[in-house]
Amino acid sequence: MRKLLDLSDECVKSLSKRAIDENTDFKNLAQDILERESKHNGFEKTKERGQKNNKTAKRNVKSKE
Repeated sequence: MRKLLDLSDECVKSLSKRAIDENTDFKNLAQDILERESKHNGFEKTKERGQKNNKTAKRNVKSKE
């Protein structure tokens, strides 16, 4: 899947330097970082946050009644 990202100049420069240090290119480094991040902080935590938000929303509704 293709996505366009708006990154700051500072971000691009930093990742470009890191890519050189890791003997790869910007595109592959960025993809690796995003893939790794999605696996480590993925959907389980998002699901948990959603459940917490739903509980808070339910408490807020009950307290207003």
